[in-house]
Amino acid sequence: MSNTTTPVLPDVWWFAAPRTVEGLMQQLTSISSVAAVMKAPSPAAPPRTIGSKVKLVQINGLMMKYRQWWMPYLGGTSTVAARREIDEAAADDSVGAILLHVDSPGGQVPGTDDLALAVRAANARKPVVAFLEDLAASAAYYVASQSGRIVANESAIVGSLGTLTLITDSSVAFERAGIRVHAVGSAPLKTMGVPGTEVTAEQLEELQTLVDRMARLFLDRVASGRSIPPDQARALFDGRVWGAKEARRKGLVDEVGTLDGVIGELVQQTHGQAARLDALRAARSASAAKEEQQKPAPRRHRSRWERSGCGVLA
Repeated sequence: MSNTTTPVLPDVWWFAAPRTVEGLMQQLTSISSVAAVMKAPSPAAPPRTIGSKVKLVQINGLMMKYRQWWMPYLGGTSTVAARREIDEAAADDSVGAILLHVDSPGGQVPGTDDLALAVRAANARKPVVAFLEDLAASAAYYVASQSGRIVANESAIVGSLGTLTLITDSSVAFERAGIRVHAVGSAPLKTMGVPGTEVTAEQLEELQTLVDRMARLFLDRVASGRSIPPDQARALFDGRVWGAKEARRKGLVDEVGTLDGVIGELVQQTHGQAARLDALRAARSASAAKEEQQKPAPRRHRSRWERSGCGVLA
């Protein structure tokens, strides 16, 4: 858990490294940094296709369910937008493979599992490869684990598997300021996280239960996606991170390589697939034409008037 002093309500759940959440909150609550961000030009969007057959989907920066105003400037990924990209690429017959470019510390729980399931469904239709460049922590690895193949660059940091939430007990600070907060709710847990109120042992126990429940789903997805026995996968969910080579030894990564190498393989593979598909379509078309030619001409039905020999020619 982080020792952040930034108020974060307990309905914000994270598959992310604690320092990442704390750093973003501090940056966004700084007036000077917000002003600087608003003045900065928006960076150009990265290319979405490689060659003519490989669809590139970026999973970069902090992962949030919906697009945020600061994403074009500070980086970040909407899991809803990424899911739509993957669904469209999976349904597009002109796309031969999907490349997930992952460089992210993770992010919010909402939207992450849906994106992971979209990756798994796409991989059942065509090759999906995840390239982990420098960082694939928590939710970022959650999503990548559902691809058919994972490649990481040698300097990549992989892991921080687990779930966390933050809740600030500001009751003492409010008391010192001479402020008393009375939160009135229909149930004791309804007022959990209200600024100025004490965080009770019952509330912390409830939060721990919810965090553990979300972590179990995370673990199940990784174990299934990577074909790792549950007991072995459970040992990986201790919050630590590993280098690329060690992550490979633990079964989290298939190989250590370069982005250019993966792109080259996918382009060659998809162009080979396209050539084979074109040849197959041509062969099927020729076969269908030949069968059509070999069919006997249909016998024309003669009317009774024609059979009588009294037909009229004009």
